[in-house]
Amino acid sequence: MTRDSVHLRQKQIEILDPEKREYLSGLMGVPLERSLEERDRMLVIFMHSFPGHKDDHQGFMSLMANLFGEHGFYTFRFDFRGCGQSEGREEDFTLTRARQDLDLVRDWAHKQGFKKFIYVTDGLAAHVAISSFLADVQAMVMFSPLLDGAAYARYLLQAEPEASTPVSGGYHPVKDHRIGEQLIFELMNAGKPTDALPMPILVHYGTKDDRMSPAHLELLKSGLEATRIDITSYQGGTRGLPDPKHRQMVSIHTSQFLKKYF
Repeated sequence: MTRDSVHLRQKQIEILDPEKREYLSGLMGVPLERSLEERDRMLVIFMHSFPGHKDDHQGFMSLMANLFGEHGFYTFRFDFRGCGQSEGREEDFTLTRARQDLDLVRDWAHKQGFKKFIYVTDGLAAHVAISSFLADVQAMVMFSPLLDGAAYARYLLQAEPEASTPVSGGYHPVKDHRIGEQLIFELMNAGKPTDALPMPILVHYGTKDDRMSPAHLELLKSGLEATRIDITSYQGGTRGLPDPKHRQMVSIHTSQFLKKYF
């Protein structure tokens, strides 16, 4: 998976939240070679983890979007509010706001004529995607899905969160980030995925990704139900799978997945 061949024409998109008057920033990808008519009505939505942004991991999701473009899919990569180029404060990021952002993207996409979706997620975005599932989602591709909210809250703070009511606008300064108290509260009280998802799911994760604790792996392997789940682990792979050999295998497995189901 390299940048040598470009299969998408990209266009900057700004989507307004009419209530908060904040703009969400994204990149629309139009395949250079149009494929089947059915794919013209399907949009692949890419969601980053938190903390993070749409160009995390040395542009890994940009490379993935290009791969989908090679297969004739339209793509949309965006920054959740409070992240990357989107407006808003980082400390205001919550699971609730992330789901609202996804709704904004979907509403915009429907106005563009898209009727079906594929979700591609990194890290915490898997939790957002599953909890926002609707019948028009045809498949998911997940990178290191963080499904246990409480485990991820502990990872973010590197400590056991206090059992207290979050202060509006309050946050925990962690390294160069502001982790909102409301996000920690939501993570600690987030339910586990229980509903069976009527779609195929492809999962990639590195065995050395420091976010992927045993709690997430257990939920992934025994608690997540779908029409079919294909899980590929990459020995020694770290966050974002930066090893070129791992990225090449990601490209191969994802292409096989797309050819099989689409």
